[in-house]
Amino acid sequence: MPDILYALLIIVFSAGLIYYKCNQAKIKGKLGESIVYSILKSLPNDYFLFNDVYLISGSRSIQIDHIVISEYGIFVIETKNYKGWIYGSEDSEYWTQNLYGNKHSFYNPIRQNKTHAKVLKRVLGVSDDCITPIVVFINRADLYCKTESIVIFASELKDVIYTHAYPIFSIEEVKRYVEKLSSAMIIDENRTRDHINSVEQNVLMKDVSLNHGICPRCHGKLVERHGKYGTFIGCSNYPKCRFTIQS
Repeated sequence: MPDILYALLIIVFSAGLIYYKCNQAKIKGKLGESIVYSILKSLPNDYFLFNDVYLISGSRSIQIDHIVISEYGIFVIETKNYKGWIYGSEDSEYWTQNLYGNKHSFYNPIRQNKTHAKVLKRVLGVSDDCITPIVVFINRADLYCKTESIVIFASELKDVIYTHAYPIFSIEEVKRYVEKLSSAMIIDENRTRDHINSVEQNVLMKDVSLNHGICPRCHGKLVERHGKYGTFIGCSNYPKCRFTIQS
Protein backbone atom coordinates (compact mmCIF):
# COMPACT_ATOMS: atom_id res chain seq x y z
CA MET A 1 0.00 0.00 0.00
CA PRO A 2 1.45 3.40 -0.94
CA ASP A 3 2.57 5.48 2.06
CA ILE A 4 0.28 8.39 1.20
CA LEU A 5 -2.80 6.11 1.06
CA TYR A 6 -1.83 4.51 4.35
CA ALA A 7 -1.44 7.94 5.95
CA LEU A 8 -4.84 9.03 4.64
CA LEU A 9 -6.46 5.92 6.08
CA ILE A 10 -4.88 6.61 9.48
CA ILE A 11 -6.15 10.20 9.46
CA VAL A 12 -9.68 9.16 8.42
CA PHE A 13 -9.79 6.45 11.09
CA SER A 14 -8.48 8.88 13.74
CA ALA A 15 -11.02 11.53 12.75
CA GLY A 16 -13.86 9.00 12.96
CA LEU A 17 -12.73 7.80 16.37
CA ILE A 18 -12.40 11.34 17.69
CA TYR A 19 -15.83 12.28 16.30
CA TYR A 20 -17.29 9.32 18.21
CA LYS A 21 -15.53 10.51 21.37
CA CYS A 22 -16.89 14.04 20.81
CA ASN A 23 -20.43 12.64 20.73
CA GLN A 24 -19.75 10.69 23.91
CA ALA A 25 -18.34 13.84 25.54
CA LYS A 26 -21.47 15.77 24.51
CA ILE A 27 -23.67 13.17 26.20
CA LYS A 28 -21.55 13.31 29.37
CA GLY A 29 -21.63 17.11 29.23
CA LYS A 30 -25.43 17.17 29.11
CA LEU A 31 -25.56 14.73 32.03
CA GLY A 32 -23.28 17.03 34.04
CA GLU A 33 -25.44 20.05 33.16
CA SER A 34 -28.56 18.21 34.33
CA ILE A 35 -26.89 17.46 37.68
CA VAL A 36 -25.96 21.12 38.17
CA TYR A 37 -29.44 22.19 37.02
CA SER A 38 -31.02 20.02 39.73
CA ILE A 39 -28.87 21.84 42.30
CA LEU A 40 -29.57 25.34 40.97
CA LYS A 41 -33.33 24.88 40.66
CA SER A 42 -33.49 24.43 44.45
CA LEU A 43 -32.32 28.02 44.96
CA PRO A 44 -34.95 30.39 46.42
CA ASN A 45 -37.49 32.01 44.10
CA ASP A 46 -35.61 35.33 44.02
CA TYR A 47 -32.82 33.62 42.05
CA PHE A 48 -33.70 33.47 38.34
CA LEU A 49 -32.18 30.48 36.53
CA PHE A 50 -31.42 30.17 32.79
CA ASN A 51 -30.03 26.93 31.32
CA ASP A 52 -28.32 26.12 28.01
CA VAL A 53 -28.31 29.74 26.85
CA TYR A 54 -27.25 30.76 23.32
CA LEU A 55 -26.22 34.38 22.70
CA ILE A 56 -24.82 36.25 19.69
CA SER A 57 -21.22 37.46 19.98
CA GLY A 58 -20.15 39.35 16.88
CA SER A 59 -20.60 37.05 13.89
CA ARG A 60 -20.89 33.86 15.93
CA SER A 61 -22.90 32.44 18.81
CA ILE A 62 -21.82 31.22 22.23
CA GLN A 63 -23.41 28.67 24.53
CA ILE A 64 -23.54 29.15 28.32
CA ASP A 65 -24.46 26.21 30.53
CA HIS A 66 -26.18 28.14 33.33
CA ILE A 67 -26.86 31.77 34.28
CA VAL A 68 -28.31 32.83 37.63
CA ILE A 69 -29.55 36.41 38.09
CA SER A 70 -30.30 37.67 41.61
CA GLU A 71 -30.15 40.76 43.83
CA TYR A 72 -26.77 39.44 44.98
CA GLY A 73 -25.17 39.37 41.55
CA ILE A 74 -25.09 37.43 38.31
CA PHE A 75 -23.46 33.99 38.21
CA VAL A 76 -22.13 32.46 34.98
CA ILE A 77 -21.58 28.73 35.42
CA GLU A 78 -19.59 26.36 33.20
CA THR A 79 -20.10 22.66 33.95
CA LYS A 80 -17.48 19.96 33.33
CA ASN A 81 -18.20 16.25 33.73
CA TYR A 82 -14.77 14.56 33.94
CA LYS A 83 -13.31 11.67 35.90
CA GLY A 84 -9.68 11.24 36.90
CA TRP A 85 -6.99 13.77 37.74
CA ILE A 86 -7.43 17.26 36.30
CA TYR A 87 -4.37 19.49 35.87
CA GLY A 88 -4.42 23.14 34.80
CA SER A 89 -3.55 26.71 35.61
CA GLU A 90 -5.30 30.07 35.35
CA ASP A 91 -3.75 31.16 32.05
CA SER A 92 -2.86 27.94 30.20
CA GLU A 93 -4.80 27.46 26.98
CA TYR A 94 -5.55 23.80 27.66
CA TRP A 95 -6.02 21.66 30.76
CA THR A 96 -5.22 17.93 31.01
CA GLN A 97 -7.32 15.01 32.18
CA ASN A 98 -5.35 11.95 33.35
CA LEU A 99 -7.60 8.90 33.57
CA TYR A 100 -5.76 5.68 34.43
CA GLY A 101 -2.66 6.98 32.63
CA ASN A 102 -4.54 8.09 29.50
CA LYS A 103 -4.19 11.83 28.99
CA HIS A 104 -6.70 14.06 27.22
CA SER A 105 -6.48 17.81 26.68
CA PHE A 106 -9.47 20.16 26.82
CA TYR A 107 -9.84 23.91 26.51
CA ASN A 108 -9.23 25.87 29.73
CA PRO A 109 -12.75 26.25 31.24
CA ILE A 110 -11.72 29.44 33.07
CA ARG A 111 -10.88 31.14 29.77
CA GLN A 112 -14.05 29.75 28.24
CA ASN A 113 -16.22 31.07 31.05
CA LYS A 114 -14.52 34.48 31.12
CA THR A 115 -15.47 34.86 27.45
CA HIS A 116 -19.05 33.99 28.37
CA ALA A 117 -19.01 36.59 31.17
CA LYS A 118 -17.74 39.31 28.79
CA VAL A 119 -20.53 38.62 26.31
CA LEU A 120 -23.15 38.59 29.08
CA LYS A 121 -21.74 41.85 30.47
CA ARG A 122 -22.25 43.50 27.10
CA VAL A 123 -25.74 42.05 26.62
CA LEU A 124 -26.99 43.15 30.04
CA GLY A 125 -25.00 46.37 30.33
CA VAL A 126 -23.47 45.64 33.74
CA SER A 127 -19.95 46.06 35.16
CA ASP A 128 -17.37 43.30 35.68
CA ASP A 129 -17.81 43.21 39.46
CA CYS A 130 -21.50 42.32 39.08
CA ILE A 131 -20.72 39.00 37.34
CA THR A 132 -19.15 35.98 39.03
CA PRO A 133 -17.83 33.23 36.69
CA ILE A 134 -17.84 29.76 38.28
CA VAL A 135 -16.41 26.53 36.86
CA VAL A 136 -18.10 23.44 38.32
CA PHE A 137 -16.80 19.88 38.12
CA ILE A 138 -19.08 16.97 38.89
CA ASN A 139 -17.82 15.14 41.99
CA ARG A 140 -15.90 12.44 40.11
CA ALA A 141 -12.57 14.20 39.55
CA ASP A 142 -9.48 15.09 41.57
CA LEU A 143 -8.55 18.72 40.90
CA TYR A 144 -4.89 19.75 40.81
CA CYS A 145 -5.47 23.24 39.42
CA LYS A 146 -3.50 26.40 40.23
CA THR A 147 -6.18 29.07 39.86
CA GLU A 148 -7.41 32.31 41.36
CA SER A 149 -10.82 31.96 39.70
CA ILE A 150 -13.58 29.88 41.27
CA VAL A 151 -13.17 26.20 40.34
CA ILE A 152 -15.27 23.95 42.57
CA PHE A 153 -17.23 20.71 42.86
CA ALA A 154 -20.98 20.62 42.29
CA SER A 155 -21.62 19.93 45.98
CA GLU A 156 -20.04 23.32 46.82
CA LEU A 157 -22.00 25.37 44.30
CA LYS A 158 -24.90 26.62 46.41
CA ASP A 159 -22.59 27.53 49.30
CA VAL A 160 -20.38 29.58 46.95
CA ILE A 161 -23.43 31.41 45.57
CA TYR A 162 -24.69 32.08 49.10
CA THR A 163 -21.37 33.73 50.07
CA HIS A 164 -22.65 36.67 48.02
CA ALA A 165 -25.00 37.77 50.75
CA TYR A 166 -25.32 41.53 50.20
CA PRO A 167 -27.72 42.90 47.55
CA ILE A 168 -26.08 44.85 44.73
CA PHE A 169 -29.19 45.13 42.54
CA SER A 170 -32.70 46.36 43.27
CA ILE A 171 -35.67 44.12 42.52
CA GLU A 172 -36.46 46.38 39.54
CA GLU A 173 -32.92 45.96 38.16
CA VAL A 174 -33.12 42.17 38.52
CA LYS A 175 -36.40 42.18 36.60
CA ARG A 176 -34.86 44.34 33.87
CA TYR A 177 -31.82 42.04 33.48
CA VAL A 178 -34.07 38.97 33.35
CA GLU A 179 -36.11 40.60 30.58
CA LYS A 180 -32.96 41.67 28.68
CA LEU A 181 -31.49 38.17 28.77
CA SER A 182 -34.80 36.59 27.77
CA SER A 183 -34.97 38.91 24.75
CA ALA A 184 -31.33 38.31 23.73
CA MET A 185 -31.41 34.51 23.86
CA ILE A 186 -31.32 32.64 20.54
CA ILE A 187 -34.35 30.44 20.06
CA ASP A 188 -33.84 29.73 16.34
CA GLU A 189 -33.17 25.97 16.08
CA ASN A 190 -31.07 26.39 12.91
CA ARG A 191 -28.73 28.89 14.61
CA THR A 192 -28.43 26.59 17.61
CA ARG A 193 -27.60 23.62 15.36
CA ASP A 194 -25.03 25.68 13.44
CA HIS A 195 -23.33 26.63 16.70
CA ILE A 196 -23.15 23.02 17.85
CA ASN A 197 -21.78 21.83 14.51
CA SER A 198 -19.16 24.62 14.46
CA VAL A 199 -17.98 23.83 17.98
CA GLU A 200 -17.82 20.08 17.27
CA GLN A 201 -15.82 20.68 14.08
CA ASN A 202 -13.32 22.93 15.91
CA VAL A 203 -12.93 20.38 18.71
CA LEU A 204 -12.48 17.59 16.16
CA MET A 205 -9.73 19.40 14.24
CA LYS A 206 -7.87 20.42 17.43
CA ASP A 207 -8.01 16.85 18.78
CA VAL A 208 -6.71 15.44 15.49
CA SER A 209 -3.79 17.89 15.60
CA LEU A 210 -2.97 17.16 19.26
CA ASN A 211 -3.12 13.39 18.75
CA HIS A 212 -0.59 13.72 15.90
CA GLY A 213 1.76 15.98 17.88
CA ILE A 214 0.85 19.09 15.89
CA CYS A 215 0.21 22.50 17.42
CA PRO A 216 -3.47 23.37 16.77
CA ARG A 217 -2.60 27.09 16.74
CA CYS A 218 0.28 27.37 14.23
CA HIS A 219 0.72 23.72 13.07
CA GLY A 220 4.27 23.49 14.44
CA LYS A 221 5.59 20.36 16.15
CA LEU A 222 4.71 19.74 19.82
CA VAL A 223 7.74 18.94 21.99
CA GLU A 224 8.36 18.25 25.67
CA ARG A 225 9.75 21.15 27.66
CA HIS A 226 10.86 21.69 31.25
CA GLY A 227 9.96 24.81 33.24
CA LYS A 228 10.00 25.97 36.84
CA TYR A 229 6.57 24.37 37.40
CA GLY A 230 7.51 21.00 35.90
CA THR A 231 7.28 19.23 32.55
CA PHE A 232 4.90 20.46 29.89
CA ILE A 233 4.23 20.14 26.17
CA GLY A 234 4.95 23.22 24.07
CA CYS A 235 5.17 24.35 20.47
CA SER A 236 8.55 24.08 18.72
CA ASN A 237 7.93 27.55 17.24
CA TYR A 238 8.30 29.22 20.66
CA PRO A 239 8.51 32.20 21.29
CA LYS A 240 6.46 33.08 18.20
CA CYS A 241 3.85 30.56 19.31
CA ARG A 242 3.25 30.13 23.06
CA PHE A 243 0.84 27.19 22.89
CA THR A 244 1.32 24.82 25.85
CA ILE A 245 -0.29 21.79 27.45
CA GLN A 246 0.48 20.83 31.03
CA SER A 247 1.52 17.18 31.06
